[in-house]
Amino acid sequence: MKILFFVEPLIVRGSPDLRLSWILFAADLMATLEPEPRSWPERFRIVTSEHLRKRTQAPYQLRLPHRPDREIELPDGLVRAVSRGALRDLTGPDAMHAGAVWYEKTADEQTGAGMAALIREAAGDFEPEVVVTFSAAPFLREAYPDAAVLTHESGMVSRPPFPPTFFFDPLGTQRHSLLRQTSAALCSLETDDAIGAMAARIRRRYLDEILIPRSPFAHREAELRRRFDSLWVLPLQGVGAIPMDAGLPFRDQFDYVSWVLDTVGPRVGVILTQHPAAPYLTEERGRYFMLNHPNAVILPEEAGIRSSTHFMLGIADGIINLVSNTGLQSLLWRKKIATVGNNQTTGIADTTTLETLTEVAHRPWDIQKDAILIWLLTHYYRTSPYLYDKTMLTGILEHAVARRHGPFDLSYFRPMGEPEEVIGRFIALARPDGV
Repeated sequence: MKILFFVEPLIVRGSPDLRLSWILFAADLMATLEPEPRSWPERFRIVTSEHLRKRTQAPYQLRLPHRPDREIELPDGLVRAVSRGALRDLTGPDAMHAGAVWYEKTADEQTGAGMAALIREAAGDFEPEVVVTFSAAPFLREAYPDAAVLTHESGMVSRPPFPPTFFFDPLGTQRHSLLRQTSAALCSLETDDAIGAMAARIRRRYLDEILIPRSPFAHREAELRRRFDSLWVLPLQGVGAIPMDAGLPFRDQFDYVSWVLDTVGPRVGVILTQHPAAPYLTEERGRYFMLNHPNAVILPEEAGIRSSTHFMLGIADGIINLVSNTGLQSLLWRKKIATVGNNQTTGIADTTTLETLTEVAHRPWDIQKDAILIWLLTHYYRTSPYLYDKTMLTGILEHAVARRHGPFDLSYFRPMGEPEEVIGRFIALARPDGV
């Protein structure tokens, strides 16, 4: 099977190496299917920027995320580059705007056809059966109409104490994903004793044994409860997050946060949490929110704590979600989801408005959501044993080819194995020492 990996050639956030990790993920998948790198150019192609092509050639050696003890050099001919000049001529000089257009699928016909032509030119005579992209790239279906196109990204949990999870989606990510399109079917799933027992096992291991005893914020809850009628976590996006910029009529996250704080009302406390890879709250911004929004909560204990949202959910009633995967972690905590805009949590959210958050916070937990949690972890979000295994990965790709023209419904995602076994592995992969 021939596979083309598309690694976005746009340079955003002023970080030319930002997408290098996606090439490493692609190399991990290639190594799973074919252990010998010298054979990769016959079966695989990576299309990316000129800069990343140079960064993957000698003398640079790459250390694979799933195989950190192994350094490799990518063979000649594997990584192909889209011309920087041709890309700029087609999309314009603003890379963030171009990325937003791709995410929103609002490019005109000429631009879409032009991008498809650039990809085919870079790939040469390589004809893939599967195309894997790590970002929004609607023109790939135009470039390779007979191929299965899959979006591959990190899943609902990725940082300790949880294991990394990943997904393949045939329609895209966030509001374009098949997960979003099938949310009504997800909400119709029914729980039973077996599902409840699996959910309880997860919570016992990750919450009762790891996160709750180690919480650096637990001592703050009583004081915050005295000040506010309900508490909600607001995950901040990294600077330059394209889905953030494209999802709402705010061109800056500052305006979005201010709007949320004004809209929820002064009796709703909003705990602002930083993105671990690209913190947004500078001293100046934090001071502004604290001085002008009495319901803004910034906990100084967060400094130096990676993935602090894991702990903050423990003292909150729910999460206000725009595009963060953290929104789905509320299912682990049995906390409410308030969704802003249209994303992968919209269909399963407890509310899509912010004016009545305290009333939503006091509703009883919907036990049926345990069924959604278990389905996600046994069908959609894959841990490493269900991804970096040749038989498993080959099955995913062959299924994608067979279903490349649909139907795209909940049946598209097959169970990874017996549910109890899959959940057992998810629990066994806990990383408590990483917290």
